[in-house]
Amino acid sequence: MPFCPECGTKIEQGKFCPECGTKLPDGAGAAAAPAPTPAPAVAAKPVAKAPAASGKGPVNSPLVKHEDWIYYDTACKQISQGNGIASLKAALPDADCGFAFFRLYAENVGNVGKGITTEANIILQWKGPDAKTMAKVKNGQGLQNALSSLNPNKGFIEVLGKKNLTTDQIYDCWRPGSGSKVIQD
Repeated sequence: MPFCPECGTKIEQGKFCPECGTKLPDGAGAAAAPAPTPAPAVAAKPVAKAPAASGKGPVNSPLVKHEDWIYYDTACKQISQGNGIASLKAALPDADCGFAFFRLYAENVGNVGKGITTEANIILQWKGPDAKTMAKVKNGQGLQNALSSLNPNKGFIEVLGKKNLTTDQIYDCWRPGSGSKVIQD
């Protein structure tokens, strides 16, 4: 397909540009219009500090700081709470299931721009590696209750082991376009 050398409009047929009226030279397939060069994207990443306007967390949210968490059993009864991935890993039972309500601050989510921080409460659906099958089934049945009662939240991620459970991995599973919503060993 030829392009107008004057304005860059694609010319489907004929010898004149429908946009600006420029006549194409005979036999000229007119050079292809240069493709716009996209600006380099700034990589998004979790950050450990809250946005400047924050400090209290969302309305009615018990989570305030980056990496705050609360662990609930399958019936959404609070079991424990703390801050940091290390303490969360210690609180997750290997032989049981539950939900961890986790707070995350991430910069440039969805390529909105450097310096723009997003706050997210994410439900981690924990299924311990040694948990019995029936406990995992009941945990799956309780997921909708957790999504409804642990508010505000921005979705859930299934967690099947502690080895790869990191803030970066939680962010990678939660971010837009991530694909997988499962963290496993």
